[in-house]
Amino acid sequence: MIDFNWYVGAGTEEEAYNDAMQRFFKHSAIIFGCFVLFVVIINSSYTFLYRRSEAKRAEYEKILQYRSKISELGELISVINHQICQPINALALLVNDAINRLSSKDFNIKELEANLITSQKDILLINKTIDIFRNFYSLNDMSAEFELKNCVENVLHVTRTELAVRSIRANMDASNAEEIKMYSIENFIQQILLVLVQNAKDAILPLKALRDMDRRRIDITFQTDEKFVYIFVSDFGTGIAKDVKKRLFSEFKGSTKRKGTGIGLFFSKKIAKEKLGGDLTLVSDKMPTTFKLALAKNITGENYV
Repeated sequence: MIDFNWYVGAGTEEEAYNDAMQRFFKHSAIIFGCFVLFVVIINSSYTFLYRRSEAKRAEYEKILQYRSKISELGELISVINHQICQPINALALLVNDAINRLSSKDFNIKELEANLITSQKDILLINKTIDIFRNFYSLNDMSAEFELKNCVENVLHVTRTELAVRSIRANMDASNAEEIKMYSIENFIQQILLVLVQNAKDAILPLKALRDMDRRRIDITFQTDEKFVYIFVSDFGTGIAKDVKKRLFSEFKGSTKRKGTGIGLFFSKKIAKEKLGGDLTLVSDKMPTTFKLALAKNITGENYV
């Protein structure tokens, strides 16, 4: 057998090799440059769209907040109507009775004096109610010292007549809140509590008045520690459905009302977290439905969450 010792090989000229490598690096640089330019364009587009989206979101949030204010003011006006009409009507009757007695022969100075004293009490009640309402939507967001018990009592004062007309009792156990002083924004706390009380009222209204009298009540209790105060608002109404519970504090939905928007709870939670150094959470969804409002006792800065 003959062995020819053949070998197979391949080779390139040095100039051709160098030229090919130059083209390779040139094309690689172009591709890399295009990639970097693409990334820069995408990043710039994302930043622009993100800022535009945030601006739209902020604008939408302002609209929702305004809508929430209008809705709450509507309910507040209804409360004012119930709250003030009663003492005004009583005052009108007392004045009419006094006029009749002055013109009659059986004039009695003691009865007239009693009527005047009662009239004075009704006027003071009206004046107190107006003062409380004036502070509810004050634009002043400065912190100040106040007593927690008086803050909650003012909320119950402005809602008591409306609740009484609907056979709803508001019970406040302030044994844990006696003499608790806070350095916070009182009118913000009252706005949140008003939303919670109104929601509790709306959940109770579908109940049969005579059959479910024991459930027609709103309970307000307190807990406290070194830094925080916890206010629990409970009702024994119809409860909160599971689908509503998932988006309860969403800006889009969260109300159990037929035509509710849920933005009352959305902004209440927002105010509690951003302005009051606390939070608003749902503790129980039925029997009773309980909301927990956590508030920092002192919002000078260190207690914000």
